[in-house]
Amino acid sequence: MKKKMQLLVILIVILIIIAGILLFLNFKKRTTIFSSEKNSRLTAIEQINQNVTNSYSPNTVEIYNNESNSKNSNLIFDRSPENVQIKVIDDTISENGITIVITDNNKTPYNWGENYKIEQKNNDIWEEIKPNKNVIVNSVNYNVDENNQITYRINWNEYYGTLEKGIYRIVKSVSDNDTNINIYSDEFEIQ
Repeated sequence: MKKKMQLLVILIVILIIIAGILLFLNFKKRTTIFSSEKNSRLTAIEQINQNVTNSYSPNTVEIYNNESNSKNSNLIFDRSPENVQIKVIDDTISENGITIVITDNNKTPYNWGENYKIEQKNNDIWEEIKPNKNVIVNSVNYNVDENNQITYRINWNEYYGTLEKGIYRIVKSVSDNDTNINIYSDEFEIQ
């Protein structure tokens, strides 16, 4: 009986050792898979960071504490809002939309997206018009052409409805060294 008990204890110890080895190998395998997935996620985030522009929009996502992002944030661009003009094409003005031409004469142009706001002049004071619903814009970046220009058609009917008679301007936001800057179009009138 004593030998059977010793044999049973030895068998239990061997089973515990085997179970421990299997658990260790399974843990090591899961850790390797997790580490691999984590590295592939970091690679994807780094790729997104390299492709994401600094254009401001409600959908813009900023990723912090990333090596490639911190390198980009230390860049100082040779640009100024004074080198930008946003002109309204007069014969495109309607109560539902307009066409604007952005001329960006900076050595390093701003990143231009689809975001915009509308302001109305009331008693010589510019007031932002609130949209009827949340404005959703595509997160895209338009580059200036060989004339340093971008022509952009704005149809505000979906978000602002039909604008009443009055004097308006378009506001475009750009990001410059982690600061959002508003750049204004020339005035236009809806009659």
